Amino acid sequence: MHRMVCEDGGTLKEHVLVLGGDARSRWAARGFEELGYPVQDCPEDLPESIQADLALLPLPLVTGDFVTGTVLPMDAVLAALPASCRLYAGRVPRAYQARITDLSLREDFALRNAVPTAEGALSLLLDALPGTLNGARILVIGFGRIGKALSARLQALGVQVCITARRSEDLDAIQALGMEADRTGRYQLGLCYDAVVNTVPARVFSEEQIARTPQDCFLLDLASLPGGIDFAACRAMERRCCHALALPGKVAPKTAGLILRDLILEDRT
Repeated sequence: MHRMVCEDGGTLKEHVLVLGGDARSRWAARGFEELGYPVQDCPEDLPESIQADLALLPLPLVTGDFVTGTVLPMDAVLAALPASCRLYAGRVPRAYQARITDLSLREDFALRNAVPTAEGALSLLLDALPGTLNGARILVIGFGRIGKALSARLQALGVQVCITARRSEDLDAIQALGMEADRTGRYQLGLCYDAVVNTVPARVFSEEQIARTPQDCFLLDLASLPGGIDFAACRAMERRCCHALALPGKVAPKTAGLILRDLILEDRT
């Protein structure tokens, strides 16, 4: 990591600007401060005087034409920041990708956020199901990072878990873990579940498949937009459904904020 040298031979840590965002941005700012970094935490507006060697902008970066959480146009923010400032954000539009490092595209970001996402999904399932998780039958679509983290926690709570995948080796791995395995999109074992949780960012659960689930089945989508469940069909059939986006920032903002801090510091080494 580049650090400026003080006159006494010590090092002066880089100045950090945290702009906009949500609770995880505030926790990231606190996390930098705990490590001794000079921090300007600006939830809604830029300070009059900016000292920034690196800046954490929101995830997602923009809402409409403005930096998320502020009424600041993105172009005005870029013009105000020092040209040497390294910028980090998430879900960065293509127009800004040359200037801003998109943390949400990194594999380590996805891996570390799988745990708070899985825990957030557990909370939603506990609230939505009329009975206990113990003994419930739940279908988890996708055997990726989130699917693995969630299914392991569900199994530990006594849930009868079925996980779907497309690759034969993944289906074998699921069965080796003591869970049922089915093929994504086909659902050859039927769809009689108390809940269906999708983790695949592609349309994998159609209107016809929704109709095959019990009327009181809860449909939960954890995938990024546009998701994998046909929500228009859910509404037409008056099914209970939820598209839970950005769960780490909502249910575990401290953990999510420290993940952002650590990723940025690792990138600077």
